[in-house]
Amino acid sequence: MGRLMIAISGAYFMFGSTMRFPAIFLSVVLSIGYFGAAQAEECGTCILYGKDHAFAMTAPKGWVLDNKSGVGQGLHQVFYPLGYSWASSPVIAYSRARSKDAQIQTIEDQVADTLNDFKSTSPNIKAEAVEAIPLKEGKIAKVFHFTGDQWNNYEAVAYIDEKKTINFVVLSSRSKEWFDKAQTAFRGIMESYTFISDSVEIKK
Repeated sequence: MGRLMIAISGAYFMFGSTMRFPAIFLSVVLSIGYFGAAQAEECGTCILYGKDHAFAMTAPKGWVLDNKSGVGQGLHQVFYPLGYSWASSPVIAYSRARSKDAQIQTIEDQVADTLNDFKSTSPNIKAEAVEAIPLKEGKIAKVFHFTGDQWNNYEAVAYIDEKKTINFVVLSSRSKEWFDKAQTAFRGIMESYTFISDSVEIKK
């Protein structure tokens, strides 16, 4: 069983694998004064957090959760098959959170914003809603497939609508074979999603 990792902006916290967290926290206070080494671990669990979000996800069997390799790209919680690295893997996944604002309030707003961002370089990009994955606590992840970008990627994005953020996981590959093969793992990542809080105080 993997250990628990907490990641934010380059700070990483390691705890024992037996740690449990309650189903709901109204607020969380985290200190970045006690952090251990970043690492990649099969079946690892990581809490990704910022001022308006904290959620945990776990890599499925045969996949690695890595809280170090994607940091240079602004990604603190990335996944890929065991035996590969973030740089070499033919298929990867990563999580992010988008704060809600005047323009982004729904999953559909976020999808439209993503399409708009890529239109100048990928005029043929499109998104298709494909399924809804039931999660813990009655939550739902809405999955969209994106095709037609300039790199010919195959991408699936699962979005979770929380009160203050749209939290999401992206699965990406340039190989249709690997993209299809990774669907079970992608679903496993999503089904591990555990909401912790939307009110996080970070103490230095």
